[in-house]
Amino acid sequence: MSNNRINQFDKADSVLEYKASNPSGQKCYTNENGDPLLKLKDTTLYIRKQMNGNQLKFIEANTIRKVGETNFDQSSFEKDRNVVIDAISLRGGLADGTTIVNDPYTSTLPPQVRNGELVMIVSGVEILRVPVMDIYIDPNAPHSNDDSFRTIGHTPFIPNEKGYQIYIELPDGTSATDLNLELAMRVNETSVN
Repeated sequence: MSNNRINQFDKADSVLEYKASNPSGQKCYTNENGDPLLKLKDTTLYIRKQMNGNQLKFIEANTIRKVGETNFDQSSFEKDRNVVIDAISLRGGLADGTTIVNDPYTSTLPPQVRNGELVMIVSGVEILRVPVMDIYIDPNAPHSNDDSFRTIGHTPFIPNEKGYQIYIELPDGTSATDLNLELAMRVNETSVN
């Protein structure tokens, strides 16, 4: 794990107020007796969707976990599953009708998409708004896997059972058609012990 990932993991600990370590060394929450309740897990959430129009809603109420398409499930995290986002990336895919699971996501994004913005809203409050060009991974630029993610310094927090939205909006008067996009987020999340 790179130093940046370690620093972000430590920052997520602060956000989630970790209190102890279990015997395996994995950080976890404890009750008043010191018994582990929740574990902190480092993972990557992803979703692949096709954009048609001026806005792409990555997460909707009917979003269902499906291998190769997304590991998100609906528009809120279940009880005891809180998520702290520490890094994010966006890759461009093909705009030729290729299915989202067969796309290599190595295409250059059109300018109107690079000039758009990614927005995250939790319970009606905007927690993140970044230019797509900040999180876009240019397939022609050399990079390591860690370089493929833009660190989000303020570690946005998505609490359990709260509705959230993640979408891209393009500049007024522009649109994209049949464009596959892959959004990936490195996160630290809690899970019930």
